[in-house]
Amino acid sequence: IQVYPNVALTARAMATLDLLPLLRVGELDVAFVTARAPMREFHCLQVASFRLGIVATRNGDLAGVDRLSWPEVAQLPLIQREPHAGTRRIFEEAAATAGVGIGTVLGLGSWGSITSLVRAGIGVGVGFEIELTAADKDLKFVPIDDPALDAHQYLVTMPAMAETSLVTQFFEITLEICA
Repeated sequence: IQVYPNVALTARAMATLDLLPLLRVGELDVAFVTARAPMREFHCLQVASFRLGIVATRNGDLAGVDRLSWPEVAQLPLIQREPHAGTRRIFEEAAATAGVGIGTVLGLGSWGSITSLVRAGIGVGVGFEIELTAADKDLKFVPIDDPALDAHQYLVTMPAMAETSLVTQFFEITLEICA
């Protein structure tokens, strides 16, 4: 705020597919969304890349497993993001492309809820490797053998908004932070 006194920020934590309509109607100027590739309808800046896979307890059923195949994932009780989340969409599209039916037992809105239920033994989580922190020593990330599970975080805006002063400043700030 001190470095950029002309930029006011209001943040909303929502699923990707819930944010996009708000951009389209002008309720939001910019949004961070998760997708496999830039969306043609929007002006996009890729800010990060992630690997999507399974999050399990270190001492649980997947303790000795370093990688999973889709048929193995199909046997797991999955705890995923809510239905409109970009993460869930990418995961389910990759499973469908692989010809695998998956068993989602719960769809939740927060990463903290997912990890709490994984710890409680309800199932395994679907998430990004980067979401695990130093505090998650009891959890592990298990990649799935599928390049379609590479995803990206994008800063997006409507093309008509891309050249406005406020949005340009937000993109510049994001570039500085991500550089």
